[in-house]
Amino acid sequence: MSINKSASLENELYQEINWSSIIDSLNDEYKDKNILMSGEVIDGLSGGYFSKSPWKLFEITKGEQISVIILKSFCAIYSNKTTNQIKVISFYSNLENDWVRFRMIELVERFKNQLIEFNWDDRVIILKDINKKRRWEFELSETELFLLKDLFERVIDEWSNLSKEVTKREVEEKKEIEKALLKYSEKTGLDLASKSNNPDEFIHISDLLENPKDIEKLIHKYENKIIIIFKSSFQNIERLVVKLELKKKIIASIFDKIIKRSKIVDFVVHIGILKNEIYIYQLLYLYTIIMILSIDNNKEKFYADIYKIFDELNLFNLEVTQQHTTTLAEDNDITNSFMQIYKHTKHLYNNLSKLNYLIDGSEYNFTANLKSELDAVRSDTNHVILLKGIQKYKFYEISEDSSTQK
Repeated sequence: MSINKSASLENELYQEINWSSIIDSLNDEYKDKNILMSGEVIDGLSGGYFSKSPWKLFEITKGEQISVIILKSFCAIYSNKTTNQIKVISFYSNLENDWVRFRMIELVERFKNQLIEFNWDDRVIILKDINKKRRWEFELSETELFLLKDLFERVIDEWSNLSKEVTKREVEEKKEIEKALLKYSEKTGLDLASKSNNPDEFIHISDLLENPKDIEKLIHKYENKIIIIFKSSFQNIERLVVKLELKKKIIASIFDKIIKRSKIVDFVVHIGILKNEIYIYQLLYLYTIIMILSIDNNKEKFYADIYKIFDELNLFNLEVTQQHTTTLAEDNDITNSFMQIYKHTKHLYNNLSKLNYLIDGSEYNFTANLKSELDAVRSDTNHVILLKGIQKYKFYEISEDSSTQK
């Protein structure tokens, strides 16, 4: 987990802490110590600033903050007026002859990272900066030191409990997603479950996709014809093999992200994006094979039609696909990276649909020798299932302003 993501999560958990319970427990714990002031007393104080014990003038409000715990010597604790969330703790500094304010969440972070020390002999709390280049010392009463230590420990405990609840919820969501994914795979015929008796074994979706090596073998089988008829285009056709390998990695990454990080509410949309990506992968696989076979069957027009669309879509340039691979690897916001992929895939779909006439068999029946060609390169692809799946697939649409499917 990145530092930014960790800080963001802890800040979210900090907002969810039951502050009222903590404040009430502290008041119960220290009610006989004659150091805490009630809200009624605070309401009667005049505004201004507060200074060394007992106090001369007290700053009653700071925006939406109001002090509900006042320590009568050198410390004041502020909480939100409505939620009781503790926002600020102020300490009186003898050296600076002034009150110094610290955000509560920063103090909790310091305490958790052992950057706060309690010196019981000298009755001093020592605050260290995160880089340990600076430190602050504040003289407090022994009771105040105990109260602050209790406060930090109770916040850390609740923080920890909330974190465990989040982890538990994520685990439960992951299990629900896995169940839904397996249910989906059964309906679509993708056998994502283990084919062995070992429940720990799991077939990855990338193992079920058509193999780009099939195309590579066909390219080299008809290498001479391609070079003679279309000359320099041979290298671009070779790049399509790499393109499909990269697309395969993207599909595998999307699958992994769904399993590990998708929330159950996003599951349907993310599965739709995954299905679209598989569909485009299969189209590129099939059209590339048709393009190669059309040369051997003296159907250069179909070769030219496919090549032109591929060129217009910049499919011979690997950079765009590599960018999506990088985005999936680096972007912490999977919804953002998924939507980028969806938009690119939708663009491919809109343009590749111009080649639909090739797979309806009305102009060029390539299926006659497709099986023998795939068998010749020892492909595992079932061309009948592949073609039927492509012909029946309905592209999954997402509205532009939301992640809601149409």
